[in-house]
Amino acid sequence: MKHSSMYVGLALTLVLPAMLSAQGVVWDTISTGCIRLVVGNNGEMGHNGIGRANMDYVAFGGDCDTTATVYLRSGGPFVIRYDGSTYIYSSALRGNAAHGFTATALMSRFSSPGYSGLSTGVLLNKDSTIGVQVSYYAPTAGGDVCKFIIQKTVFTGGPVVPPYSWYIFGQFVDWDIPSQVPSFNTAEALPARRLNYLQGTGLSSSGCPPHTRRIAAGINLSYRGTWGYNDSCLVSGVGNGPVFRADSLASYEALSNSDAGKAVWTRLNSGLPLPAGQLDLVGSSLFSSYHLPVTAYSALITINDGDTAELRAVADAARKWHADHLRPGCPNLVSACCLENSNDGRTGNVDCDPYGGVDISDLSRMIDYLFLEGGPLCCVGAADLIWDDNVDIADLTDLIDYLYIRFSPTAPCR
Repeated sequence: MKHSSMYVGLALTLVLPAMLSAQGVVWDTISTGCIRLVVGNNGEMGHNGIGRANMDYVAFGGDCDTTATVYLRSGGPFVIRYDGSTYIYSSALRGNAAHGFTATALMSRFSSPGYSGLSTGVLLNKDSTIGVQVSYYAPTAGGDVCKFIIQKTVFTGGPVVPPYSWYIFGQFVDWDIPSQVPSFNTAEALPARRLNYLQGTGLSSSGCPPHTRRIAAGINLSYRGTWGYNDSCLVSGVGNGPVFRADSLASYEALSNSDAGKAVWTRLNSGLPLPAGQLDLVGSSLFSSYHLPVTAYSALITINDGDTAELRAVADAARKWHADHLRPGCPNLVSACCLENSNDGRTGNVDCDPYGGVDISDLSRMIDYLFLEGGPLCCVGAADLIWDDNVDIADLTDLIDYLYIRFSPTAPCR
């Protein structure tokens, strides 16, 4: 805690104008051309299942079952601030008035070739110590990029300067994927991709694919922030956070602000093993820090008729799109290249041979790069086996260990 003055200084770098005025809740809709999502200036997505703007495919005629109108019922950012004695909890999920954010502006639209966007104004947490702003990007190129929406969430200092604090922040999403029994979804995982996802259950309407081919996921992409060394290109692990029951979260939200904050904080730090066969699950992306500002990038994905192979393809497309469009100035950012050239979701394919796997040619390519001036790597992420955002002899040692000594699997792509 000896650097508390520095932390306060960092929080002040983006301090909001004092006494931002509150706004009433208004809604707008963003669209990729095959899915739509309704979002509010209070940070909530989904408008509690308004229908046909809930990342479903019905509105554009892309679903055989015209009753399958809700995938994402509600969701939005959350923050918990702990100052050593008090927990302050704020969440946009379900627009909960007791724990919600205060909207300070109307929604604003923006666009660029290849996508359209919506942005909230600054949202203030319960004690005005944290500001949050969410921007939604809807790619419009069709194909796999039609099935996801990218989010950029910025957490900054608010107009009230807090004491020294630790923060947990991220996003809760209440997925209600169409199922034969309403709101009954199953939780599944792709361990090689560190990806949790939810799946529908049962049969669909006559002649339509079964609900088991309906999938939804929220994935972390990357983050950037100031951790004392002003690095704007930090990278988080690919994948998403824990999954747990929505009814347990609702019981937390019925508590007082500090009690709810402590309960959720404790639950998120407990490891939260992935449940299976649970009813009405909530997914959480999760970050933590002493410092503000922090920017987190994530993606929301739905698939109305597919399998895990398609989920992998859409997730890879989301990673690549975010790297290409939102973070092109970060040379070490691992986008889709590691996963595109991997047959098991792991690092080590240094020569980017999509058919050869990890073999002696990858070892030769890394030696060439490190010692023989063999030119830039085709994919830094595939060669960064030890996850330190650098390719050096430690990565070479790990590759030799995999190929010739212990044969233990290399690290997953990030």
